[in-house]
Amino acid sequence: MSQFLLQENDLFLHGLKTCFNYDFQHYADDYIARRLDSLRGQTGGRSLLALLDDLLKGKESPAWIIDILTVGTTEFFRDPETFQLINEQLLPYLETRGPIKIWSAGCSSGKELYSLLVLLSEQGLLSRTSVYASDVNTAALEKAQRGAFSQDEIRQFIRHYTQVSAQKHASDYYFFRYNLGFFDQALLEHVTFIQHDLVKDEPLDDMDLILCRNVLIYLNESAQNNALSLLVSSLHQSGFLVLGQSESLFKRESEFGLLAFNSPKRIYQRNAEHV
Repeated sequence: MSQFLLQENDLFLHGLKTCFNYDFQHYADDYIARRLDSLRGQTGGRSLLALLDDLLKGKESPAWIIDILTVGTTEFFRDPETFQLINEQLLPYLETRGPIKIWSAGCSSGKELYSLLVLLSEQGLLSRTSVYASDVNTAALEKAQRGAFSQDEIRQFIRHYTQVSAQKHASDYYFFRYNLGFFDQALLEHVTFIQHDLVKDEPLDDMDLILCRNVLIYLNESAQNNALSLLVSSLHQSGFLVLGQSESLFKRESEFGLLAFNSPKRIYQRNAEHV
């Protein structure tokens, strides 16, 4: 990439942070460079500084730009074996507690959120669980709250659901309207949606389980460490953190006050003795 484009990238990101409070400067360099190239492509090769000028003049909304720059890749029951472990080991353990608090961090369009809600419902835990779903992208949060997915996405839900649970028919959880599958809104009764930046915002309190899967890999090393510290400080003293399959801590669990519950599946538990 030319020096000019690198400088333009830096100025554009600085403008987003200063004027709109969206901070992408903590993303990994290679990742954000690819997303900015994608943004240029979707604007016909237009200068990012010209685009920033239109944003400042109110001619463009930042929403669609944020949607391009943020990570939106997700699946229902992503890595089904991980969700089997959540279903068969973590949720029964949490059942022994009082009220349960769970955080789906970086929830994107909500596929992993709905996967989790289905399992909570089947375990009889949904009514006593407060679930928090967060993302830096408000458009993603709106999509998650709507709970509407394409036929292909619903087929993926069915396929992965049958690998994780066989308690009900997958169709018990959604209905079709206008070629879209809508999840039962009763699943969201105890869900709170919040805009949250894992790098700069405050921790949440006393979470029994946090899912933050394949978000950290897009951050630079310093931001990864900050986000991990925030996630761990958000956990109950023996709460669980579930990361993505590409997010190994490389035996650095103790550095963050964690114990390896299942390293291959990236499931960790907060060490109650860690200060």
